[in-house]
Order: sequence, then C-alpha cells, then structure tokens
Amino acid sequence: MPPPGYEPFLKAICDNPDDDTVRLVYADWLEENGDPERAEFIRLQIAYPSRPAEFDAGYARMEELRKLHSGKWRAELPQVNGVTYGQFRRGFLDRVTFRNFQGFVARGDKLLAQIPACEVRLAQIQAGDIGTLLSSPHVSRITLVRINAGIASPVVIERLVTTEWEWGLQELDITAWGPNAINPHPRPMITDREALLLARATVFPRLWSLRLTGTILSSGAYGELAERFGNGFWTGSESPRIRFT
Repeated sequence: MPPPGYEPFLKAICDNPDDDTVRLVYADWLEENGDPERAEFIRLQIAYPSRPAEFDAGYARMEELRKLHSGKWRAELPQVNGVTYGQFRRGFLDRVTFRNFQGFVARGDKLLAQIPACEVRLAQIQAGDIGTLLSSPHVSRITLVRINAGIASPVVIERLVTTEWEWGLQELDITAWGPNAINPHPRPMITDREALLLARATVFPRLWSLRLTGTILSSGAYGELAERFGNGFWTGSESPRIRFT
C-alpha cells in the first residue's frame, strides 16, 4: 500500500483524472514519504505517453519499473467479480470495465474513488437502467456503453442525445430488436428518426464508434451516420468495420 496519508492525494487525482499536475504532486509526495520507485514510475509514464521510435533509457527504466511492481500495485485494488482493469497509463490504471450495470451501481462509487481511470466501460445496460445511468456522478467518465434497448430504443436514444452536458462517450452499442402488438416476433426498432438524432447529436464530441443492431434505415439516414462516423459505424446486418489509429 502507499505510505500513510496518501488518501487526499488520491482523491484529488480521482476528482481530476485528466490533470497531470495533481499526479506529479502526488509523485513528489511519494518520493518524500518512502516510495521513490512509484514516484519515478508516475513521472516517467507522464513523460512517455507512447513508445519512442528508438531506444530511450527513460522509457526502458519505466518498463523495468512496470515489470517489477505492476503485480503488486494491481493487488492493492479491490478484486471484484465482473470488474476488470486496464493498463497503466500516466502512473495509474487507465480503465475500469463493469460487465453488468448492477455491479456499476453497487460498487462504482467505491472503485472509482480509488482508481483515477479516464475510461469507464459499461458492458451491459438494459433500457430501464438509463435513468440511473444519467444521474450517476461518474457519467462524464464513461467511454463505452452497450445497451440492450429493445422496444424502448426510440426513448433511450432520445434521452441520450438530449442531455444538458457533453458525454465523454467514445463507443456506443445499441441493440434494438423488439416485438409489437401486431407482430410478436422481434423487429428492428431504430428508424430514420433515431438514426438522424444520433447523426446530428452535439453531445457526443468524442464518439467515434457507433454500432446499431436492429435498424430499418433509408439510404439518406444511413449515409448521414456513415458520413459522421466513417469506419466506426456499422449495423448488425453487415460485417463490422474497423477503425485504424
């Protein structure tokens, strides 16, 4: 565990996950309080956001520290069924994935108070969970959402695109098959109206991947989605497109 007294520093980092300054302040404190290698690792990860093209002694030292200590640092975190963690970036684990929404509701506050993850991924949400999702204090940190919206898809999409804030969302996956009174068999629930809401939404400035399963779209609506999201857009009726970075 970190030296006693680390909690206020960790809280400041979790409250400001995009700010490197608070991480560097914490690194200084760690060095002054008997944990110089963790301090060095944080500084080096901030200094090297990507692998250098050629050999670099600083990067090599960072990798050495990661191999020596990452297992111990991971073991300090809660081990919870249905929750997985990402990789170390900028000195801390960068991602938390909740495999079900109930786990996020039950444990999200506690986990995200200990992990300054810039990416929170929710792998399974039902239409009835949308209200709880929108009221979460962590909504701005959520980068991936997979929603099984079914017959409620039109309402779900309208609620997502009419929030009063901008999402940090990068990937959105909506499954939208549902029956109706006339036809009890599943049918596509996303029509041109919902597609155009998504294509024209201004609350998703970082969204690059949109996956819609259960659509019935005109060529015009499909074209607007494809124009906005490019290779990041696909429907369940075709092979997924891959975004290269």
